[in-house]
Parts: sequence; structure tokens; C-alpha cells
Amino acid sequence: MVGIIVATIEELEALQKKLGVSKSRVAVSRHAVGGVMEFGTGLLGSERVCYCRCGVGKVAAALCVQQMVDRFRPEKILMVGVAGALNPKLHVGDIVVSEDAVQHDFDTTYFGDPPGYVSGINCFNFKADPVLRDKAVVAAGLLGYHCIVGRILTGDQFISDQAKKEWLIETFQGDCCEMEGAAIAQACYTNHVPFVIIRAISDSASDEAIVQYGEFVKEAADKAVALLSEILQS
Repeated sequence: MVGIIVATIEELEALQKKLGVSKSRVAVSRHAVGGVMEFGTGLLGSERVCYCRCGVGKVAAALCVQQMVDRFRPEKILMVGVAGALNPKLHVGDIVVSEDAVQHDFDTTYFGDPPGYVSGINCFNFKADPVLRDKAVVAAGLLGYHCIVGRILTGDQFISDQAKKEWLIETFQGDCCEMEGAAIAQACYTNHVPFVIIRAISDSASDEAIVQYGEFVKEAADKAVALLSEILQS
């Protein structure tokens, strides 16, 4: 079984279209406030999948992975959704496949650690499974998508500030930014589950990001899920 995680309602709706279902809820997490975390199962191509809309942010994302692993025992987990561009070569609709993922708001620099270094686990960047990564790149090529393999930065912040964007690029050399990927990566790493994060660009993570996100989020979500479908059918 393959695990699929999305964060937002737009991403869930795009996934529902591919699965051919109108309602995803199978089991609602009792640990999620207001029942936001929804799990379901289905078929995508010939693959049996379990999927979840985890909600926004790192805590929700990590909880989702742990509950997915405990309930469904997926052999691998793919996170799909949208992100803001940091790399100037990326535009709306382009794809970033994770080489690795970093938590840009994890800060124990006071103790001499570099920014983003997760003490205890002693890891700065959580690396994607190379087989899943390469399959995603091939699938993007088959669909004619502009795709790069790069670094995904994660934090509990929607980035819409040019100065913060420039700091993220300079400090972490990130290619895109979002709010769940590195938390999913850490949870998968802890559970020894292969993973990859796939993000379609919805905005520029700059001062115009909020307007751009509202305009392009559905388009970007559709592209990310189309790529997921191609990966699982290849």
C-alpha cells in the first residue's frame, strides 16, 4: 500500500478527482481538533492507496504520518501539494521533487547548532528516497512539466515577504518553501518509511504571494496530483 498525504482542501479535491470519489472520509482521527485529519483508501491506477488530508503545519503533518503508519502500514509515503518558489528559475505550475527537506524555523543556534539542525536526531536535511525521487522526475518528463530536484524548506509560516525569502535562500539554499514537507520527512525517517515530497509552485513567496496563491492554488494542486498519478502508474 502507498500512503499519500495532502494538506489543504484544494489538494484533497484534486486527489479525489483522480480517485473518482466525491467523499474521502473513512476514519476521522480522534486526535485532530474538529476532525480535520481525514483518512481514506482507494485505487490510483493499479496501486492500492491510503490517503489523508492532514491540515496545515508541521505538527499536523507529523501526526498524520504516525497515524498513517500505525493504521495502514504503507510501504512508502508521497506528500503532494503546492509551495512558494524560492529558486528564481521556478514559476507557477513548475514542479519541485525533494532531494531533501529542511525545517527552516528549527533554531538551536544558541547551542552552536546551524539553523535548521534537528538536535537529538542530529540531522539537518532529511533525504528523499532516491527511487521515488527518480520516478517522479521521469513522470514529470512524460507529462511535459518543468521539474527540478531540489531542497524543500518547511516552517510554520506562510512566506509572503521578500526579505524573509532572501534570507531563506541565503541561509538554506532552498528551492521552495511550504509548511509540512520536512515534518513528514522527519516522521518517515523516524519510522523507516521511504518518502518523497512533490510540490507544484503556486506563488513566488514574495510580497505578492497571497494574491498569487489565491489565483493559482487549484491549478498547482491539479498538476501535483496529476504527477502523483503518473508516478504510481509508471
